[in-house]
Amino acid sequence: MMAFVNFKASLLLLLAVFQCALFASARPQHLIDTELSKRENVDTRGLVTNAKRLRAGLGPLKPRTLYSPSRVAGGAIFGLIYHLILLYLAWSFIARDPQPSTVLPTGNVVVRRADGSQVGYLSTQGFGLVTTQGNNMEVSFNPNNSPFNVAINGNQYPYLGFVGTTLATNAIGMGATNPTLPGSTSQVVGTEYGATQRSESSVWYYSAKDHKLTAQWVNPDGSVLFPGFVYVSSSNRIGLDMAPGSLEVLPSVNASHFALFPVPPFLSARRQ
Repeated sequence: MMAFVNFKASLLLLLAVFQCALFASARPQHLIDTELSKRENVDTRGLVTNAKRLRAGLGPLKPRTLYSPSRVAGGAIFGLIYHLILLYLAWSFIARDPQPSTVLPTGNVVVRRADGSQVGYLSTQGFGLVTTQGNNMEVSFNPNNSPFNVAINGNQYPYLGFVGTTLATNAIGMGATNPTLPGSTSQVVGTEYGATQRSESSVWYYSAKDHKLTAQWVNPDGSVLFPGFVYVSSSNRIGLDMAPGSLEVLPSVNASHFALFPVPPFLSARRQ
């Protein structure tokens, strides 16, 4: 940074020097022969040599010059250099790389059926559904490095994840959690359901083609699944369907499968 400041100061000094030269080149350049102005008019057409002029009481001939740069030409050269320096300074500021924005896009999450019809929004209350505006969950994320974390605005546990650990459960419920690393199995990092619960947060993918969120789950043995989302109406909870088809046959559960869409769509995302 200091080198850039010194370079800029040098350019400004050079600019000042050229500006002074520009003013100097614009001075009137003529000589006034006071002696000749006092003499009477003399026919000088035949006085072509210095000797003849001296005998006539006149001064010598002016020395001949092969090239005499005009005031306009000199000023134009310095003016051109002056404007080139100004253009260079302007370009040096414009050409610098802009700093990327650190503000992530923010939106709600719409829940839709398989046919595309909207059911509601992801709720801040228990990670279920809400059909009207008011308790919509606000989320933000950077969609370009999958799997990524989805941040929850205004929650003690800052990321949207899933809380669970084993292959035996039919569904793993959605919940707020502290962050886990991408590709990690479930860890004890702290969740809203208790400090000893295991969870995964960096599980999310976003498709810029259809604007849909999907999630992965890493099993304890390291295998990776990409389950769908399931909504259990009896508890108003959304989770990952770890055993497709099993929830619907349970008599006490009314389950439906849905897809999650952030709104407004995160159009700047890289296609997954």
